[in-house]
Amino acid sequence: MNRDIWVFAENFGGRPAPVYGELVRKANEMREKMQEARVCGVVLGKDVDGLAAAASVQGVDTVYVMDHPKLDTLDACVLKEAFAALIRAYNPEVVLVGATALGAELAPGIAGKLKTGLAAHCVDIEVTEKRINCMVPAFGGRVISEIYVPATRPVMASVRPGIFDAPEPAGAGAPVTAGNPSTQVVRADSSFLDSVTSPVEMIAFEQDAPSADLRLEDADIVVCAGRGVSTQEDFENVKALAGKLNAAFGCTRSFVDLGFVPDESRMIGTSGKSVKPQLFLGFGISGAAHHTCGMNKSKLVITVNRDEKARMFANSDYGVVGDAGKVVSALLKQL
Repeated sequence: MNRDIWVFAENFGGRPAPVYGELVRKANEMREKMQEARVCGVVLGKDVDGLAAAASVQGVDTVYVMDHPKLDTLDACVLKEAFAALIRAYNPEVVLVGATALGAELAPGIAGKLKTGLAAHCVDIEVTEKRINCMVPAFGGRVISEIYVPATRPVMASVRPGIFDAPEPAGAGAPVTAGNPSTQVVRADSSFLDSVTSPVEMIAFEQDAPSADLRLEDADIVVCAGRGVSTQEDFENVKALAGKLNAAFGCTRSFVDLGFVPDESRMIGTSGKSVKPQLFLGFGISGAAHHTCGMNKSKLVITVNRDEKARMFANSDYGVVGDAGKVVSALLKQL
């Protein structure tokens, strides 16, 4: 067993998914408290030299690569066999995986094969003198539970994208910046995958058409609707305001449950997206913990709520006590 901290570099159009940089930065913070620890990237796929090079950022000592034709698809059954084999061969102490659609499926499968512990959908990881603690929201975000793996290794954690800070631009004093020619690349034997079979048969792969809507994770301004936005007209007005401001539109869970939005891609909170915009405008949001943990890293927060005792005001820089629908309508008239 060594003290390596591994970070999965999920393939995102030939480059590591954005959460990779966030996890590498966190891993560098962790290794400051772990003697002799190294930070390592993990690349799985077919013809992934470019992906391996992109994963070789500053702050990464080694990138482990497993290249095989069977890793060319998103078949988690094969990917977990490859990943588990790498772990057995090199014995890291910690494995971090982004809790993306693929990562959330892959991580528990790997942990199960290795008979080790997994803390899923973490919002923080703390290293103390005696243990590694993974912080996971529980009871709808009302409680942050502390998950500790006492004996088995590696400690595995899936981490929600957007929770940790992304690397800062080069020259800004960031510990992780692009390009590190000194990073070692280790190419592991993948021949055993020739005999690995999967119950999944890939029929075709069709990528979703690019959405015209601004992604919540990328937005400098986020406009979010809460339960206090109580009518269809007010809801549409909040979306229209987001459009006027060139902002991303978000919402709380109630709109998903009521069918106002088709899925959780616009939901902000523990079971939705985490955002870190320069400006967060919240309308009719009560301020429940399972929502605020998804936006509490916003630089400037302005809240509108008719309940002057709403918990959301405690998480805001500025607050307006008033009817959310009326305030949005007035803003649209001014714009």
